[in-house]
Amino acid sequence: MYTNYVSYFLIKEKRIDKFIPGEIKSTILKHDITSIFAYSYTHNLEIMRYVRDNFSRNKLIKGGNINYSSNNISNNMVLFISHRERINNEILNNYIKFNNLSSNTSFKKISSREIRSDTEICYGNLTKNGTNSFYEYVYEIQ
Repeated sequence: MYTNYVSYFLIKEKRIDKFIPGEIKSTILKHDITSIFAYSYTHNLEIMRYVRDNFSRNKLIKGGNINYSSNNISNNMVLFISHRERINNEILNNYIKFNNLSSNTSFKKISSREIRSDTEICYGNLTKNGTNSFYEYVYEIQ
């Protein structure tokens, strides 16, 4: 009985959503984020009140990317966020293309937070619906 009890909590901990609205809002405010690029089919931000109230959602872009623009643009700080994969040059280039930035645009990494998980969001092996990972990067556009 005790083994099942401990096992349940270990599994439950792996499945707890890493997209905590208060922490994401804190990152946005701390770095004065003016653009959010949710990539690789990351739709978690769409249900977060702070994001909905302060950012305009642009269309879904090829590859399941969503670009959000702040209602108050004051700088060039971008939050890249995903539940599936770490950031790479292809994702940065997709951001550049979508926002019609110069091909000479460069990025300076300000902060990052990565929580990798191989645990599926839902129980069972019938569907592969993404992991419970969390990848958050703050960049300044140069």
